[in-house]
Amino acid sequence: MNDKKPPASTDSRPARLADVAAAAGVGPSVVSRILNEDPLLSVRPETRERVQAAARELDYRPNFLARGLRSARTMTIALVVPNLTHPVNAAIIHGANAAATERGYASLVVDASEFFASGQAFTNLLREHRVDGVLVAGASDDATSRDLLDDLMRLRFPFVLANRRLPGIEPYVVLDDAAGMELAVDHLVGLGHRRVALISGPATADTAVRRLEGFRRGMRKAGRRIAREHVVESTVEEEGGFRAMEALLGLARRPTAVAVWSLGAAVGALAAARRTGLTMPRDLSVVAFHDAPIAAYLDPPLTTVQMALGRMAEESVGLLLDQINGEQVSSRVIDVPPVLVLRDSTSTPAGGA
Repeated sequence: MNDKKPPASTDSRPARLADVAAAAGVGPSVVSRILNEDPLLSVRPETRERVQAAARELDYRPNFLARGLRSARTMTIALVVPNLTHPVNAAIIHGANAAATERGYASLVVDASEFFASGQAFTNLLREHRVDGVLVAGASDDATSRDLLDDLMRLRFPFVLANRRLPGIEPYVVLDDAAGMELAVDHLVGLGHRRVALISGPATADTAVRRLEGFRRGMRKAGRRIAREHVVESTVEEEGGFRAMEALLGLARRPTAVAVWSLGAAVGALAAARRTGLTMPRDLSVVAFHDAPIAAYLDPPLTTVQMALGRMAEESVGLLLDQINGEQVSSRVIDVPPVLVLRDSTSTPAGGA
């Protein structure tokens, strides 16, 4: 009987099957069969306990990647979504779940901020092969996100970026965000607005960059000049939109119409305008990028640009499952045209301004 306590690992590399075997004083095959609960293996209880103790002490995790992803299917994919509380993400989650279920897969939904902040949990997800692939619908171009996405590429672990592009990271599936924002500008200009502003997203967000491009394109097409102070950056949340709208309404020559890069920011923007005492749409027209049921119940009901988020999610899952099955895939842009959903937050400007 070997009563030695398993030695703690002295280096940073992951423990291997051979390390557990050496610590427990048995062969690697015995360790493998014990940890995999082989019902045909006959060993003494103390041997089984010694192997399990050594595995715990060394923090041993089976390396499913080394065995080959195709031979260890979990029939589960991870769906990483930015801020699960945002109403527009319901369309992404629903579309992805529907597409996965249709092909016999389950979805593990994870909040992107927590996912990327927890590097070890992410690594374990891959090392232990708890999922067959990852659909990343929320990733920013920061060091943490890029490191983890680089790991996916290095390991050749199946993944797809959805609704986001990052330099050097593929495959991705995106919408034509520029066309969506251009449609919003066309609507406001068509109503007669000349001083049109944009509450834009962070310059590091790919979606914000593409929507800013669409705003500029629409204004150029209409022959409208964009005042530098009429483009204000905001976060995706309500507070960011509130602060951005406050800044716009504090200008000496304020805009008569505002396009907002996200539905959440638009909710805050409406609140800021009401607090200032403006009546919408008489004093100010507002249109938001993305639609959700809540937009119809705001004060006033919010005009939005509806994008094919569900279709994008379905296509992304299809691309991911094709990868899992060993097929070659390429990035794509969903060509479904954006749709303007007219409600009560936009009208002709007072006095034809």
